[in-house]
This record gives sequence, C-alpha cells and structure tokens, in this order.
Amino acid sequence: MKDVKSILAGLSYKFDGDFQKIFDAICHKQRIEETEVDAALSNITTPFITILDADYPEFFRNGAPKPPIVIYYKGDLEILTHTDPRNLVSFVGSRKSSHYGESVVRDIIKNLPKDIVIVSGLAKGIDATAHNAAIDYGLKTIAVLGCGIDYIYPKENEALYNRIIENGGLIISEYPNSVAPTPDKFCFRNRIVADIGSFLVIGEAYERSGTSITVNYALNSGKGIGCVPYPANVNSACNALIKDGAAMIENSDDLLLQLGRNIINDTKSKKTE
Repeated sequence: MKDVKSILAGLSYKFDGDFQKIFDAICHKQRIEETEVDAALSNITTPFITILDADYPEFFRNGAPKPPIVIYYKGDLEILTHTDPRNLVSFVGSRKSSHYGESVVRDIIKNLPKDIVIVSGLAKGIDATAHNAAIDYGLKTIAVLGCGIDYIYPKENEALYNRIIENGGLIISEYPNSVAPTPDKFCFRNRIVADIGSFLVIGEAYERSGTSITVNYALNSGKGIGCVPYPANVNSACNALIKDGAAMIENSDDLLLQLGRNIINDTKSKKTE
C-alpha cells in the first residue's frame, strides 16, 4: 500500500499537474494502481512537497483558494517554507514593460531590506526585472511557473532561470517535468503568485491586462495591493487601481509602510549591510 504522499504525486504526474483533475480524482476516490505510482515516482525529475507535508506553507492551507496539491521545486525550498510570510512580496506587471516601469521597480527593490523575498512569475517585462533586481541587490527571489518545472518559458529567460537557482533562489511549479505552458496555466499560476506574497506590487499594467487576474486573486485572499503611479493621460491600470484604493508605491519606504515595517530601523539596517 503506497503512502498518501506518493499517491498524490502519482495523481499529479498522471494528470500533468491539473488541479481540477487531481481534486476530482481525490473526491471520487479514483483508484490509481501501484504500478502507476511507481512509474510516476521514477519519472518525476525534481523534489516535491505535497499539501500533507509538515513543511507545506500554512498560508496555502489556511485561506488560499485551490491551494496547490503538489509543489515541484528547484533551489532552496526554505525560502518558501521558513521565511516570515510578512516578508514575502509579489511583483507583477506588463510583459511589454517600459523603461520607466522597469527602473522604478529596480529602485524599489534596490532599497529594500535584505530579508524581503521577491516573488514573481518569470515572465518577460516586469517579472524578469523584479527577479533580476532581487539577485542584483542581494535579496532572495521565488519564481512561480505556469508550466512544468523543467520547461523554461519564455526561452529568452533561460539565463534568468539558471541565475535564480545559482544565487540561492527558488523555482516552483505545480506542474511536473516538462509539461508545456498554456494560457490557462499562466492564469491559474497567478493565484500562487498572489497567495505567496503578503502584499502585491503592480509595477506596470494597462487596461485588459492579465495583471488584473492576479489582482483579483490577491483581493479574494485579503492581500494588500500597491501600484507604481504613471503620468496623466497614460492608459494605465495602475492609476485606475490607485483611484480605487490601492496604495501608491513610489519607493521602498512606501512599500515598507504597507508591510508594517519600521522605516527608520530598516533604513539604518540597509545602510550598514
């Protein structure tokens, strides 16, 4: 008789990490043969944790809608499991980012204390900027994939993917091995980006942007939201969100205030590091 963790991994592998199929199989007590579980365990390429493991993050269990059942990972898992959840901050934004958006995001991250962890989705644009800035300025970063843990998308971020691991960061996915990306996987991935961060920063976004999906997930999870402000007469979803009550994030101090951090002490700490 296989242990439950192995059975969950077997179901995840069988259904390519599809949450609904795994969930339905569990609810309907769908049988999975021991030979299928053994094959899955021998074919899964990376370590993983399940929702039943002791080190599975409590913020997923205690309020996240549709928490990932199996999390595959590369890198330092303790960044996810042992960091104070208040220090996890998610950054998202347009894939077609401007120099302005990228430079503001870099400046914000540059001046954050080193115990802050930057979470994003390894996409082009603001995501890549946030991951790279974290590494450049000595912060840890977590990348959440919308495809298999071994599938690098977009391909142009291969160097960044490897850089995150080489610099002590973490890459996670609920999809095993080389499961290919699809638009629905990216949308579903955004719930994890929103759920990990105690606060969500929108670096740049425009009307009908996919960023709105992450915003909705964050709001449904009771997370705070902040936006980089944009000039007037720009088709900016950031400005619209600020008008609707999102915090305006112009610099690291604005973000630290939203995190409930002591700006004076944190500033002194930054200067001595």
